[in-house]
Amino acid sequence: MGAYKFDDLIKIMGFCLTRFGIFSFQYYLIIHMLVPELPFYQIELLVFIVFFVQSALPSLDLIDVSVRASASATVFAYVTQQEIAIIAAFTAIWLINLIIPAILGSVFIFKLKFFDRNN
Repeated sequence: MGAYKFDDLIKIMGFCLTRFGIFSFQYYLIIHMLVPELPFYQIELLVFIVFFVQSALPSLDLIDVSVRASASATVFAYVTQQEIAIIAAFTAIWLINLIIPAILGSVFIFKLKFFDRNN
């Protein structure tokens, strides 16, 4: 940490908070579409708790969706009985932010020519 300037650390913290805000708002939008009776502050507070739980639980990317689903269903069970809607929301965000970009990236990587096959 001593190798970085304070201004650089502030800039990185700003990027982290922006990313956190964008993810939180994505969860809010999808959960609000599926369970409209939940107020904004409850959704955001519970999403923060789910983020905390997910960061504490070790998981691989492929089985991460099951960890997200169980953590979100458990946390949101305190405010709603619509477990399937909550699991669907967290799974949709997982697909949108992780799986779809990974598939698109794979397509672009496989199109690259690392070696010239004419030689």
